[in-house]
Amino acid sequence: KYKNFTVGTESDSSFTANEVKQKNSVYSTYELNKKMSVKGAYTTNTVNGAGNQLQGTMAVTPQFKINDKFSINNTYSKNLSDDSNKEEVSLKYNPFKDKRMDFNVGAGQVQYSNGSPSSSQVNMGANFRF
Repeated sequence: KYKNFTVGTESDSSFTANEVKQKNSVYSTYELNKKMSVKGAYTTNTVNGAGNQLQGTMAVTPQFKINDKFSINNTYSKNLSDDSNKEEVSLKYNPFKDKRMDFNVGAGQVQYSNGSPSSSQVNMGANFRF
């Protein structure tokens, strides 16, 4: 972190009944003021081979902080492997003063460039930071 600019990496693991997925991200965040920030990120596809490493997702997320507990994110992302676009609005809740855990709920829509009909999504999640 340097002044209002932060650069970092994240590793995300998802577990379902029949598979495990892991994604890695490189991101940068710029805080415009105490209420607004903008995050840019590149996320790889599921790590299962070197060929998929360059077919990830680019995303830009403006964030408005309502207070210390709640924030609203508006994410626009482009999937480089299937050339689809996704727009999502989400509400994030931090129950603690530090950033060790947060909950989020959001709704989004994916548009495909290959002529497939768009799809809608409702997302809920929790993040734990160690």
